This record gives sequence, structure tokens and C-alpha cells, in this order.
Amino acid sequence: MPLLLARLQAADPALAGVADGLLWDGAQAGLSTAGQALLRALQDQQALDQAGAEVSAVADILRRDQKFAPPGRPSLQLVQLRRQQSAVQQAERVARQVAAASATAFIKQAGLTLKPGVAAGEFMARWVARLPA
Repeated sequence: MPLLLARLQAADPALAGVADGLLWDGAQAGLSTAGQALLRALQDQQALDQAGAEVSAVADILRRDQKFAPPGRPSLQLVQLRRQQSAVQQAERVARQVAAASATAFIKQAGLTLKPGVAAGEFMARWVARLPA
């Protein structure tokens, strides 16, 4: 997926042969609307992955620091870590919503059919995985 993202960002003309020309607009020699939607969806998915990594990192730090904290009232550092954890969790939830919306927008722009019970992000990831490298 990172390779495809880089190719989409660079508007690589070799994309004309990928996915039956769905991602490339030959008339304008640039990305089609579906290609632009896929680019946005992949960027949003990358932001979601980064937010997930931040949540994990803050949770690890908080677990480590709570492990050695004395009983009683929490220290200022622990309170700040809990606030930070709450903030990164909220950012992850927002990123998840944005990624789902952009994946849905790509599926609509590309004219693909989403099967019932399959998440748009999962469907898009499978579709991208089937593309040639």
C-alpha cells in the first residue's frame, strides 16, 4: 500500500494500466476522480495507522508508570498521561471515522459494489491488495 500511495501522490502515468484505467484520466493526463478518492482514502488510512501507534505508545507509558506508582492519590504525571491518553484515543476515533468515510467515497467514485456486512475500509484494503505492484 505505501508503494501505491507514493505512485498516486506522484501522479505516475504508469497508473493508466492499473485497475483497467480506473485510477488514471488519460484526457487530463492525471488522476481520475476515483484515483483522487483512492489517494485521499489511503492518506486517511495512513493517518489512522499513525493514530493507532500513538494510542499504543501512550498506553505503554501509562502502564509502565502506573505499575510503580505508590497507592493513593495519583501523581501529576499520571494525571497528565491519562489526559494525553484520552486525547489520542479521541484523535484515533476521529481518524477512524474519516478513514471510513473516505473509503466509502472511493468505493462510490470507482463504481464498485460493496457487499452487505463488509466494512468499506476492509473492502478497499482487499481491492488495493489485488492490484499489481
